[in-house]
Order: sequence, then C-alpha cells, then structure tokens
Amino acid sequence: MTRLPYPCSGLVPIVPGVNLPVDQIPIFMVVLIVCAVIHELGHAWCARSKGVAVNGFGIFVLGIYPGAFTDIDTNSLNLASPWHRMQIYSAGVWHNLVMALLAYLLFANSTVLLAPGFRAGEGVMITDVDPSSGLYGAGGLQFGDVVRAIDDCEVRSSSSWTSCIRYRQHAIDGKCVSAERVRAGAGSPGRSFVYDLPSC
Repeated sequence: MTRLPYPCSGLVPIVPGVNLPVDQIPIFMVVLIVCAVIHELGHAWCARSKGVAVNGFGIFVLGIYPGAFTDIDTNSLNLASPWHRMQIYSAGVWHNLVMALLAYLLFANSTVLLAPGFRAGEGVMITDVDPSSGLYGAGGLQFGDVVRAIDDCEVRSSSSWTSCIRYRQHAIDGKCVSAERVRAGAGSPGRSFVYDLPSC
C-alpha cells in the first residue's frame, strides 16, 4: 500500500484575480487599509504615551497593496526602558487583536444589532420562483415581493406559508359570486356575453 503525502497548504499568498475574486478587491483593499492604519496608530499611541517622540505617520501603496507606517524617533526610542520598547513594538499587534475581537463581537451579535432595521412576522419574501411555475414571469411573483396572504389565509412566517399552501391543497377551487356582482359585471364595457354563473 502506498501512502500519498498529506497536502499541507501552509501560508497561501493572496493574489487578486487568481485566488481573490476581482469583485472583492475593493473590499479587500479597504480592510487592508483599516487594519494597517489601526496597527500603526497602535505603535504611535503607545510611543506617545511612553514619552517617545513620533515624527510622522503615513499611508502608502506598494504595487497594488496598501500599507501604513509610523516614523518613531530612534534616539528617543533608544532612551526608553526595555519594557517600554517592548510595549511599543507589540502595540500594533495588540491593537489588531482588539480590533479582531470587536469585529467578532459585532459579527456574533449582528442579528441583534440589525434587528431594528428588519420587520418580522409581516409576510414571506420571495427569493426565487421556479421557471416551470405559472407564477414565473413578468406578471407573476418577482424577487423581493412579499406575500402576506394566500386567498383568505394570512401569511406571517415560513411556517404559516406552509400551512396556507396545505390548506389550499384541500380547499375547493373557485369563489362564490353574488348575483349582484354578476349583474354589475355584465354591463361593464368589454364584455360581450353574459354567462349564467352560479351564485351563493
């Protein structure tokens, strides 16, 4: 029996257009800029809090990758204690970890945070219509339509949608039409024939 080596990917470089879809490049660039700026501001804020001079801060683009830098005064940094230097060197990573934790907490609580912007229990939104369905096409259901009722059955959620569909499968098709409506419709323009419709 021959054993194949276990595929180990390790670090994979991100190459826009190759393993990063082209339509996601703008989002990727914004995220990189935000991460780099927070990282470098972490170094600068820590240096300033420890009494180390900061000469400047900037953003650059290397090829297509954005970045940032903090220019900390070397003489001032060398005069700081080893503990303060270590804090300044590690402050960028610390700020990135805090930012990652905050991003995770926002993501984990996104349903609660975004809930005020959404309505619940007011119908079922159409996300797709089967092309073979009679409801498909310009006159039928469209993406984003909200179904609030099926005939007299009120739709509030996906479970009530299912209940209404089951109810309609056992219901008698057609509606009772009152004699008055039949007579009123018979005289409307565009009607040539009057059929003897059963009334309730």
